[in-house]
Amino acid sequence: MKDILQRKVSKIYAVIAIAVSLLCLLGYFSYAMFTVSETKENALSIVTGGLNYTIMGTGVTNNRITVTAGSNQSVTLTVTSQNDIDSKYQLYYQNNSNVDVYYLESNEDPFGTMEANGSIRITILIKNNASSSQTITLGVQGGYPANDITLDSGRTAVDEVGSFSVTTRSVTGGTVTVSSSAQVGSTVTFTTSPSSGFSYYGATIRDSSGSTLMTLNSSTKSFTMPSEDVVVSPKWKYNDLKVMSLDDSHDTTWTSNLTDGATMSWGWVNDRSYYGASIATTGNARRGFWTSKTYNLTHYATFEMKAYEYTTNSSYSADSYHITMYAGVSTSTSSWPHATTGYVQANGAGHMRYVTLSVNVTNFSGNYYLGFEILSNSHPFGCNVTHATLYGRVYE
Repeated sequence: MKDILQRKVSKIYAVIAIAVSLLCLLGYFSYAMFTVSETKENALSIVTGGLNYTIMGTGVTNNRITVTAGSNQSVTLTVTSQNDIDSKYQLYYQNNSNVDVYYLESNEDPFGTMEANGSIRITILIKNNASSSQTITLGVQGGYPANDITLDSGRTAVDEVGSFSVTTRSVTGGTVTVSSSAQVGSTVTFTTSPSSGFSYYGATIRDSSGSTLMTLNSSTKSFTMPSEDVVVSPKWKYNDLKVMSLDDSHDTTWTSNLTDGATMSWGWVNDRSYYGASIATTGNARRGFWTSKTYNLTHYATFEMKAYEYTTNSSYSADSYHITMYAGVSTSTSSWPHATTGYVQANGAGHMRYVTLSVNVTNFSGNYYLGFEILSNSHPFGCNVTHATLYGRVYE
């Protein structure tokens, strides 16, 4: 009986020993699991720490840049990731109600995904709307590629493309149609609608203060949008009119009158290569020529004649020989033309000397005859006219 009791007690002790051993093992594994979990938590904490970036650019110091009062300033930033993993990024600036910050599409966007330790170039445009200089602070907020970025309080995202207004100036001669705004760096194309008698002659692109930014010629109807508001100021030219030409496509016939001196011949010469006047004998001669109808000069700037003078006798030297030619406009042909306001005089000597006679008629409005006068000084002479043209005014 005693042996039986001893064996039962030994079994109980054995069970207790096993239980204690199991409890010890369980405690060890629990501690180990706890230790591993804690290590994992610490590792996660390290991985999810702050993402770092650097910002560099002309005029940027410690992520700050100053813009003078009422001006626009563009700067190209180099943003570099200091992280060993790919990351999302968002360029921002500290809230400032006095400025607007845009980006230009000439380089990368100010938001997106950046490669580990990579760098990008972002061109931004800062518009200072205040009457004093403004300093803004730039920054980059990062995140994991799978996550969205929500900016911290006090930060404004740079996420709009720079865009400015486009207006037109009303000018006599036609109208221009163009979009009311355009993105910086984009091509702005406008359409033109000339009034009757006018043609498009180019345009001047000005800033809001009236200063010229660029000038377009008559074949150009587009420009690259600058980083500011612009005004498109078109130029319109009243169409030129030939009143005499070599191919006889002139607008009118001409009348002549000998007012002083020797007999003079006048008319188309040979194969209609010029319209000529000549005197073959000595003696003073003065003769006026004018159009058979009047012209309204309101929209014209210049009456121009192209001619050449020549000697009809080679015995007269270039130094001693000369004739005088006048061109002008007049409301009457009775005292043509040098008694009329607006005439000009061209003196010259020599054989086949080309002459351009121009009369500024910009200030003339209403109806006028067009013409010219030639005068010899006691020598044989000739004058051949090749063109006579009214040049239209340019309105801007």
